Amino acid sequence: MDELGAVRSIGYQWSGIWGGPSKSAPPSGAVAGKVVLTADHPTLVNDVNDLSFVKAEVTTSTAPISFAITGPGTIIAVDSGSMTQESFRGTTRNAFGGVAYAIVQATGAGTITVTATSSGLTAGTATITATEGTFVPCSGTCN
Repeated sequence: MDELGAVRSIGYQWSGIWGGPSKSAPPSGAVAGKVVLTADHPTLVNDVNDLSFVKAEVTTSTAPISFAITGPGTIIAVDSGSMTQESFRGTTRNAFGGVAYAIVQATGAGTITVTATSSGLTAGTATITATEGTFVPCSGTCN
């Protein structure tokens, strides 16, 4: 696995060798000519413990991806799962395997729009709805 919990292709091979389910890597959501953006949590509460990992997928495996945000939210870090010494600070991260992430936190209630751009590609956007409240960690099963 990489540092963001994504199973690397070799991980699927080892899973089968060690008696785990024999699966192959899921297909990428990348689309030629466009940045595809998806938030793992489309809703957040205005609490420092609640985050959304916004995934940007591109067809060029190491392209720099720049993130921007509008609305009551902030980008607290960027990552890609790469083990190179890139900073988690800022709003730009080189993709690793065609993927980079912006880690978003709400700063108030309202609509947060995250935009990702990469040279020569159409920008992608993802929307997150933020509400006032207290983050409650899941107990039992969580998706």
